[in-house]
Amino acid sequence: MRHNTFDETAFEYDAIVTPCRKLQARALVDELALTGSEQVLEIGCGSGLLSLELMHKISERGSLTAIDLSPNMLSLCRKNLTVAGYVDFDLRPGNGLSLPFPDNSFDVIASSNVIPWVDDQDRFVSEAKRMLRPNGRLGLIALHPEVYREIFAAIDDIRTVYPECFNGNSVHQDIGVKLEDIADHCRRLIDAGFCVVKGFVVSTTEATTPDAYIRRFNAVTGETHLNSVPGDKRSLMRQALALTLCRMSDRLTVTEAVNILVAQRIS
Repeated sequence: MRHNTFDETAFEYDAIVTPCRKLQARALVDELALTGSEQVLEIGCGSGLLSLELMHKISERGSLTAIDLSPNMLSLCRKNLTVAGYVDFDLRPGNGLSLPFPDNSFDVIASSNVIPWVDDQDRFVSEAKRMLRPNGRLGLIALHPEVYREIFAAIDDIRTVYPECFNGNSVHQDIGVKLEDIADHCRRLIDAGFCVVKGFVVSTTEATTPDAYIRRFNAVTGETHLNSVPGDKRSLMRQALALTLCRMSDRLTVTEAVNILVAQRIS
């Protein structure tokens, strides 16, 4: 899991990206239909967006345990939960590919926009299943292929014009993200022994400026789309990206798009 970038961009992410994704977190928690008494595990809590929505639903009979690989994200999550008035939660370092809990520990597992960054998605789902009690529920938010389609198109254009500045990988490969449709996630969940209860896409589009779009994109990716660009050419590539975004439309928009899935352990 690519945690170093998120540790570096944690504060920008919390300030710029988190407010744009509140609808996603609320939609997932609504579909999980928590009674309040569940033992809930969140994998990759980030700065606490989904954690806050989960805590709204958890009563004193339930509990929230949340893990993340990034110390800065954990610090922000703890701060945001505390400011909201919550005190009874358990935050700790942890890796979704090797969860530090006994089998059958939780009633519900939730994860927001973590699996697209995981090297081994099958293992991620298998670990979640191992942690769930029989008939337990898994809720996932996963970036959709349409997410940030505008800036991805701009970067593809730049790579066509300046192929010598890149290593031949796609922009998604250089960033380290795997964008999949609901059908791909459903197949993975079913193969792992889950029954998919529900799956749908949440997509929002809003007006933005080139500078604001680039800031949001870099808060998520850490500018890793430039990793293969020689140092003396990076300034040129940054200028080219800003100019390409300006030329794409008189009113530039930014698309946030995710798959939301709820599945139940059946085996």
